[in-house]
Amino acid sequence: MKKKRAVLAGEFDPITDFDYSIIQRCSLVFDEVVLLLVNNDRHAFFLPGERLAFLNELSTYFPNVSVDRCVGMAGSYCQEHEIPVIVRGLQNVAEMEKEAQLALASKRLFPELETFFLAADPSHMYCTSEVIKELAMLGSDYENYLPDPLAEDIRDCFDEHLVINKSLEEMI
Repeated sequence: MKKKRAVLAGEFDPITDFDYSIIQRCSLVFDEVVLLLVNNDRHAFFLPGERLAFLNELSTYFPNVSVDRCVGMAGSYCQEHEIPVIVRGLQNVAEMEKEAQLALASKRLFPELETFFLAADPSHMYCTSEVIKELAMLGSDYENYLPDPLAEDIRDCFDEHLVINKSLEEMI
């Protein structure tokens, strides 16, 4: 029997508790899941290597989850690796419209690719990378939005970046 394979793509800047819950659920539904770091954002807070390290650490908790990265379209990656499903997590209704448009465009470009949507658990509806970064920069508590296995590592990395940014600001 053919294995059910899927890609869960994102920038993961940083990975959130919402992302973690989607990964958990995907790992139960699919035989193989690839966490795909799509590195298209030149304004990311964390470096690609840092985000890959976080994803690799998280993947150790799931035997059927691996990590890879690409520059460009996730659909191209799926086509190249013969992965028929891309999973998108939805945190709120507003996101649904944007993701549906992307899925329709993707279907035109990659007709063999199916997009599966997973709705957020209500406790994760507002657990976004943007919220986490804003809270961190304001010195507020953000660790409740991070996956427990990575909270300390991400916090340490945030602290390091914020110290560097503050030093740079002081030099100007």
